[in-house]
Amino acid sequence: MKKAIVISSLIAATISYTSNSHAEATKEENIGVASGALVGAAAAGPIGFIVGAAIGGLLGGEVNKANQVDELKVELQNAELSKQHLNAQVVELKQQVSVQSSTDFNGSEMLQMDLLFHTAATELDDNDRKRVTQLADFLNRYPNLTVKLDGFADPRGSKEQNQQLSEQRTEAVKQLLVEHGIDETRIFTAAHGESQSVAPKGNFDAYAMERRVSIRFFPQEDQSLALNK
Repeated sequence: MKKAIVISSLIAATISYTSNSHAEATKEENIGVASGALVGAAAAGPIGFIVGAAIGGLLGGEVNKANQVDELKVELQNAELSKQHLNAQVVELKQQVSVQSSTDFNGSEMLQMDLLFHTAATELDDNDRKRVTQLADFLNRYPNLTVKLDGFADPRGSKEQNQQLSEQRTEAVKQLLVEHGIDETRIFTAAHGESQSVAPKGNFDAYAMERRVSIRFFPQEDQSLALNK
């Protein structure tokens, strides 16, 4: 009976010591200490209890490590599934873009971009030349598209000069596209001079927006859209 009381006291003291000295111990380690102590006490008395507690603590730590490994494996599997899901979404989006680019125009242009010019200038600056180069790469990837180039000028100067400016601007863009492999049959041009100017007189910011070439995209199989717009 006295031996049992001593063992019980040792169990309580060991668990209390483990709890106080190792506040950050995991649940698995505490369970290991208690179960190891009880097995050790039953097998070999107080000495067995102390040894059992130590072994139990080690086993509890190994259980905790094993659980952490399992959790990491699950996280890795989830990450791989997420990656596969994202890859599938990317493929689907590329397919949607390809289909839309080739068929879904609903009788109108897909998008429009503007290239601006300096006053009285007919040559593109370096930044816009890069944009035209990128446009040519896009058109080479989608040979079913044609482009319409509309040239404009601000209202300063004579109508004849502005008409000539708008023609030269569209021609500059066209030639740059041709240099990058775009067939001339895919490029339509129209020069409007100052005829479509809406800039208030003396508004130089508005004038800047009218010195431009607008580029619109159309399906090649229906060239009448580009001719009539």
